[in-house]
Amino acid sequence: MHAAAPFAHALSRRAPPPDAATLDIVVAAHKATRHFMFETLVRIGSLDVTDAHDVDGALNLLERLLDVLGEPRDGWRDAMHALRHGAASQRRGIAAQLYRDMVGLVGHQLVRLQLDEKRARVGSLSEPVGLRLQRLDDEELRGALTWMEGALTPQELAGLLDELHASTSAARFHSALAVLAERMDEDRWNRLALALGISQAAAEPAADALAA
Repeated sequence: MHAAAPFAHALSRRAPPPDAATLDIVVAAHKATRHFMFETLVRIGSLDVTDAHDVDGALNLLERLLDVLGEPRDGWRDAMHALRHGAASQRRGIAAQLYRDMVGLVGHQLVRLQLDEKRARVGSLSEPVGLRLQRLDDEELRGALTWMEGALTPQELAGLLDELHASTSAARFHSALAVLAERMDEDRWNRLALALGISQAAAEPAADALAA
């Protein structure tokens, strides 16, 4: 865990990213989204319907994915309720149908992501990644960064932070850094600092923060 405040202060003086970085940022964000989709698909496919803890964990993951994709939960609510509270004899069939529905959702989203990347190449992306991040509330931003951190390289995370820096407030930017500071080990944190063009000294925890 690292103190993000000195790091954020140094970053706040940096210029926003050039437009040429837009495609790389889009590809990085989409790579994280694909990672999350496949992780959820595998989890649903291997669901043990006799284990309430496993069912709850898998469905919580699915709910987070639906939020990330902007998919309404209405069409999924009945199946999720039945898996949590339905008769044991029916759960296996419900889980199998849920998996098939997930395959369809993932297939559709893969096509959409590919089209977004093609639009980004010609400069006609409908909504920049920074605006998507800006629209998230604090809890949603924390959730997004939590699953993206594990799927992206420090260099790709740097691109997302640059985009966030250019499109939102200093407080939101500090909040994003704090989330990453909680999750990244020292090596990845220092590589993130390097990718952002900040010295390691700026990324080191402050002495008073450590004392606290």
